[in-house]
Amino acid sequence: MKIKCKEVEGYQFSRKDVREGITNRVTHRAITQEKSYIVYGMAICQEGLDYLIYDDYEMPMWYSADLFEIEDSSLPNYWHHSFWGYEEFGITAVWGYPELANSQKHFDGLSEQNEEDVALFKKRKKDIDEAI
Repeated sequence: MKIKCKEVEGYQFSRKDVREGITNRVTHRAITQEKSYIVYGMAICQEGLDYLIYDDYEMPMWYSADLFEIEDSSLPNYWHHSFWGYEEFGITAVWGYPELANSQKHFDGLSEQNEEDVALFKKRKKDIDEAI
């Protein structure tokens, strides 16, 4: 899946928080308007869809889908999906390479930039990049 950044400024918090009046905005400096990115995972978090990309700082990071438009909607054949349940502040569902979708430990470790989890991401990134 390939997306193009249409804007770098967006809400800092989830759609749910915005509806409840928390309207802080943030400018994302690690993505570039009009630049294309490959999607390495997707997650639904507090009613919003986030994409996992390898950003301009060469880090795997989650960004709101609101910041992008889809250029190519095809997904890798080996992606997995997991439904993690409904929690007020949690992740509801994840799509991506097997470890991302099936291991909350890896998901959390990647979000925290854990060295092992980033190394695994880079391995899966290479596989996905070669398949495109």
